[in-house]
Amino acid sequence: MAAKELKTLVDIGTSLGYTGEDLKQWLNDERMRIDKEKEKRQEVEEKRQEEEKKRQEVEKKQAFELEKLKIEAEKANIEAEKESERIQIEAEMESERMKLEAEAERTKIETEKLTIEAEQ
Repeated sequence: MAAKELKTLVDIGTSLGYTGEDLKQWLNDERMRIDKEKEKRQEVEEKRQEEEKKRQEVEKKQAFELEKLKIEAEKANIEAEKESERIQIEAEMESERMKLEAEAERTKIETEKLTIEAEQ
């Protein structure tokens, strides 16, 4: 405790009527009370800082999880686009195959028709 604070306490104790051993005891009790208050304030501040640190850690973890979910969603979108493109390409290929088969069938029918006409 600083000298200025001690002098203030002595002045207060004296004004309250304490002298000699009673003043010494009162000063000792007051210093202990002040120390306990400081200790309690320090504990409260440490607890507040710890809670703030935990809150920040939770926020950081939530931000990380959110970013992770965004990345996973983006990956899923990319995969869905790839799958959609694959299906579209397969559908176009199937359509082209069917056109070719139909053309081949028409050619075959025309050839058979011409062969029959030629035989007659």
